Amino acid sequence: MKIVNEPTYTKHITGELKRFDDRNTGFSRGAVEGDKYTLMHDNSVLNIEKQATGKTILDHATWVAGRTVDYVVRRNLLGRNIVPIYNRKYRLKHPDSATMTKIIKEKARWIGADKVGVAKLNPLWIYTHWGIQNVTYSRAAEAGDPIEIPSEYKTVIV
Repeated sequence: MKIVNEPTYTKHITGELKRFDDRNTGFSRGAVEGDKYTLMHDNSVLNIEKQATGKTILDHATWVAGRTVDYVVRRNLLGRNIVPIYNRKYRLKHPDSATMTKIIKEKARWIGADKVGVAKLNPLWIYTHWGIQNVTYSRAAEAGDPIEIPSEYKTVIV
């Protein structure tokens, strides 16, 4: 991975950037414009039968395992329909940005992240509305519902 001082796509920006609507992503559009998921599934099965490099049954099982974690995270974190079941009482006494950033990075590396960062939230990184793909797996909203960014959300983990 190469560290750069500014995003490499900057040269391609020709005007003002605006938040993007999740309903217009390929995943959401693929679910509502034709039956692209069935086609994608059928092609995956053909690749397994052909034993294409990187598309074997073991590769597919690994992908499904990863997606399962993604679906659970979407439903439980994006859906926010559960409350913490462990510690609800105790908090860090004097959390500061530097200490919390260090802890977050240590824990992310411990669970397998190669790179992790904490950055100021850029609202352009958040969709404007829920699309069918994220709604299907998170059940956090209805497709088309607006996504508001609470004012207390100042930072993100990337």
